[in-house]
Amino acid sequence: MLPFLVLLSSASAATAAVISERVNIIPRVQQPSQPLINDACFNPVNRMDGESVFDCPRKVEVKEDGTCPMHWNEEDLPRCAGYCEVRLSYSYGREQPFDTSRCGQGDCGLSAETSATVTKSFSFTLGIESQAGLAVSLGATWGWSESKGTTTGLSREKPDKNKDNCGYWTFVPYYVSSCGTLTHGDLKTRSVGGPRNSCENVVTTHNVCTTSLWKNKDGNIGGVPIFVATECKTQKPLPFCKQDPIFLKQGVAQDASVYNEFLEAHFDNDPSKDILGTALAMCDQGKWPPGFNETGQVY
Repeated sequence: MLPFLVLLSSASAATAAVISERVNIIPRVQQPSQPLINDACFNPVNRMDGESVFDCPRKVEVKEDGTCPMHWNEEDLPRCAGYCEVRLSYSYGREQPFDTSRCGQGDCGLSAETSATVTKSFSFTLGIESQAGLAVSLGATWGWSESKGTTTGLSREKPDKNKDNCGYWTFVPYYVSSCGTLTHGDLKTRSVGGPRNSCENVVTTHNVCTTSLWKNKDGNIGGVPIFVATECKTQKPLPFCKQDPIFLKQGVAQDASVYNEFLEAHFDNDPSKDILGTALAMCDQGKWPPGFNETGQVY
């Protein structure tokens, strides 16, 4: 199992002490409504989530026979794994609420000192994580690594439409997916005086994908801070018309009903289609999703 990526609080000196590398966040002056990603070929700020990008310069090219070159280390031992990236895309990950950021009605900003902790294991489409991880680290164009720590703090003000709502601030990280060709095999070590080490049972698989937290070339984890409007008493998220659009993306909200109720507001429960006028009117009145009143009538 590969290590986790963690976004650590700067206030936790004890935790930070176990991280081998500390990475600074982008200065506040460079942080617009979405944090800046300073990589020309792939930038979540000016790309659509889910859009495939094929034009990033490739570190390793697929050979004419369709395989990807396997890498060798300084001891001249074959690693028996090579990865050739073909495309990149990004998506929004699961939200992670900022510490002590719950708000009542009225003004409520997000302090630059407030932190959040994001944990995400790396995922691969094949069960060869150790080999794939090594190969991807050498073949992907973005800053892949096995384990990193960083801190974050972003100043924000509560949106005008939510001034009268309770709620909390949350961090939605970018996840980047790299897909390409993976060639791997079994290492055969040489005996004393025997032939050199070699790779056996070599297999090439196309469209292998790995997903991890996005980090730019400076080592900063990117994401979006948003305000989530909730009921003041129950702390349940308010209907879709009160929420940031990013919060309504599939898999972002910790409460799965948020996305499901948003789907119900569309024609045929299809998010690519228009929102029903009735659903929007009911949402504005705080009556979404449809339910029953105290007399048992549907509203």
